[in-house]
Amino acid sequence: MRRPYTRTLTKTIAKLCASAGIEGFKTNHSLRATTATRLYQSGVDEQLVMERTGHRSLEGVRNYKRTSSQQKEALSDILYNKIPRLCNSK
Repeated sequence: MRRPYTRTLTKTIAKLCASAGIEGFKTNHSLRATTATRLYQSGVDEQLVMERTGHRSLEGVRNYKRTSSQQKEALSDILYNKIPRLCNSK
């Protein structure tokens, strides 16, 4: 049996997503996961990600770490020396 507040939260999330133009079925958990992932991908410290998303432990919030295609491309550029050097090496 679903708890009464679950339906209210689901309806609230649906209304918020509709007003923001976000399509598809979203849950409070999927929005929380998206927030954590985007913050990680933007380089925000994991302690701040944990605080913002309401997680109680760093281990819990680390489950949301995902790499983006841009991050993978940047890593490849670094490894294949495709970026300008910041300092001159001899």
